[in-house]
Amino acid sequence: MLGLDVLIVGNAVSLPNADLVIGAQCSGVNSLIALVALTVLVAYLFNGPTWSKIVLVLLAIPLAILGNILRVATLLYVARAWGADAAFTYYHDYSGIFSCC
Repeated sequence: MLGLDVLIVGNAVSLPNADLVIGAQCSGVNSLIALVALTVLVAYLFNGPTWSKIVLVLLAIPLAILGNILRVATLLYVARAWGADAAFTYYHDYSGIFSCC
């Protein structure tokens, strides 16, 4: 769908120039927990109707999933362009600042 030539078997992803394994720690659960906790705090501090607070907390779920999908997809693009070493040594380590994975 994104134009990458990949073979996906379970959590293993094979690119033409690299073989990657998506670990359990990158499943997005940490991002989901952190984002839900943050939105619960914001909803608690927010003065508004209860339904809007519930919607705010529920929106954390698709946002965390989307963020994790984008991070893994960009990791695959970096691995395809510059190899697995660059993807995991530089991009993976430093992009972790922007997500909770």
